[in-house]
Amino acid sequence: MRLSRLYIAMMALVLTFSCDPLDVQEKSYASRDAVVHDGAINRGWIPSWIPASARNIRERHNLDTNASELAFEYEVFDMAQLEPVCRPIDTSVLAFPRNPSSSWWPSELRELSATIKRFSFFICSDHVIASRLTAYLAIDRQQKSGYFWRTRGDR
Repeated sequence: MRLSRLYIAMMALVLTFSCDPLDVQEKSYASRDAVVHDGAINRGWIPSWIPASARNIRERHNLDTNASELAFEYEVFDMAQLEPVCRPIDTSVLAFPRNPSSSWWPSELRELSATIKRFSFFICSDHVIASRLTAYLAIDRQQKSGYFWRTRGDR
């Protein structure tokens, strides 16, 4: 009897820990057209303002917390299309992603560093974003790359 309780407890523990990776999903897309075709914008994981020329798009999100990271490269990015949704901010109010475990997430966007000056930062509002999350965008105009993330506003 005692052995069966122990077995049940161990199985419950194994099932609990084995389900955690299912909460985090990661996808890659070759282009914005592929993002649209997959419906990722409609599901809210990728913002609608992502440039038409976006490519090498990588997205990771947590289904439980709605925190997410998005990286993309672009040829042309009309910053004016950000204006209704994103506004420039200073790094003093920036909150980095809590645990960006993706290898493609740049080390410069994990904590404040000297190399962070190459980015322009924005804070974004979007009706899809849960109220307890804040969304940020970092644009590297020299590398023609963008990084978008949603995280809790508290550090």
